[in-house]
Amino acid sequence: MHRILLGGCTSAGCTYVLSKEFRTQRPPLSPDKPGSSKAWVAVFPFLVIAVVVTVTIWKRESIKQRPKPLAKYINMTDEDEKEIYAEYQELERNSIQYRQSEYESEYATYDRYANITARGPWESTAVRLHGSHRQYDYINANEIKVIYINLKHLNQCLLFKKKGLYNEKQYIACQGPLEKTCEDFWEMIIQY
Repeated sequence: MHRILLGGCTSAGCTYVLSKEFRTQRPPLSPDKPGSSKAWVAVFPFLVIAVVVTVTIWKRESIKQRPKPLAKYINMTDEDEKEIYAEYQELERNSIQYRQSEYESEYATYDRYANITARGPWESTAVRLHGSHRQYDYINANEIKVIYINLKHLNQCLLFKKKGLYNEKQYIACQGPLEKTCEDFWEMIIQY
């Protein structure tokens, strides 16, 4: 609540007049300024373009790091022989190098390919044949275990502690059997 005091002075003296009381009201809330919504209309497309450009650049970098597609190798011709040879040389350079022991050379006659043995740094995965009739346990084969998570039932498995969260598949990688190792090959299949 407010009052206004008005006064006036002359050579005869001063006079003051008190006005009646009055109240001020809050100014009404102004609606959004039309300029602010126009600013969003102008800024939003630039933000969208910036996001699209960033994602595109990021995807291009990840595409460059992907391995070569299998179809490229399947469709290679004789003209690409040098490229294939270069890829093979790169694999040899990057492979684990080890010296073959006398123990391994003892079984070399059982390998189809002399430079690919089942024993070495990866001996822990070597398939070993069992049986009282056997003179040796060697076959050129290794176990490959693949562990994957069953994401479809992940929440249920975590909540109820069910088995089956992790599934393990086992494969065996081996060379084609030689005539003298064909029986060993079938024993391995029966054994595993």
